Amino acid sequence: MLAVHGRLAILFGLLICAQIGAALFHYFVREDGVLRRMLPGLK
Repeated sequence: MLAVHGRLAILFGLLICAQIGAALFHYFVREDGVLRRMLPGLK
């Protein structure tokens, strides 16, 4: 059970990093306003 918990924690961390990377890609590279729609404080 401990091994499963550790692997799921690593997977969850990688998914969070992928989401942050995708959001930054849309904000800096594509400049399509996706991050602005997700975070209303950036308008």
